[in-house]
Amino acid sequence: MSLSPQALILSPASTIRIAEAIVHAPTPYLQTVAAARAAAGIVRDATPGILTLSGRELNWLEKIEQAIESMPKDEDALIEEMQETYGHLFAASSYGM
Repeated sequence: MSLSPQALILSPASTIRIAEAIVHAPTPYLQTVAAARAAAGIVRDATPGILTLSGRELNWLEKIEQAIESMPKDEDALIEEMQETYGHLFAASSYGM
């Protein structure tokens, strides 16, 4: 049996695994990163066997995993990085920054 990635992530077991990752992280930002890491881990753990991914999909999974691991260590670092890159596109004061 082979599931789609969507069905795999929305399964009760996967939902619980992601929820556990979220509740163990201390801040909303780290909860988001933990949820992404858990979801990518679920897909990785299911390949091959439960989930069949093409070579192209496996390449994208690797890119996603690398992006998750390269996320800034905390929310302040993320905001600083985003302001450097995209700060010219919005008024930070409008968002209390």
